[in-house]
Amino acid sequence: MQALADNGLISPGAPFNDEIEWTWFHLWHQDGRRARNGAAVMAPNYTQWYGSYEVARHFYQDLIPQARRLAQRAIADGHAEQGRRVLAVIDEVLSAPEHRWAGGKIDPAELAAWKEAHEKFSERYAQ
Repeated sequence: MQALADNGLISPGAPFNDEIEWTWFHLWHQDGRRARNGAAVMAPNYTQWYGSYEVARHFYQDLIPQARRLAQRAIADGHAEQGRRVLAVIDEVLSAPEHRWAGGKIDPAELAAWKEAHEKFSERYAQ
């Protein structure tokens, strides 16, 4: 969000007049709060499905695509440098270890280990 604001891709001084600002608010306030409160009261269903899952869903399916669209629109509208800077921040965020799975950037050895563990789990519990 800071990169969008710093590069003039969202309206300064007017909170919640851009769709992505509502997405961000919903992600950190609603979904994040549910995850934190669920953990605080030891409610795994709220921690996982109503919290962490919703945070991930809104992040990967809403926030990132909206930010990309804003950056691509800026490039198309003649603000190429600002758009490229925002796209670079998005790529940097998605290159972090915790996001590699979503971008298909998993090390082949790590992926093979995951598949092996999945097969062992399936063999053990598919009975």
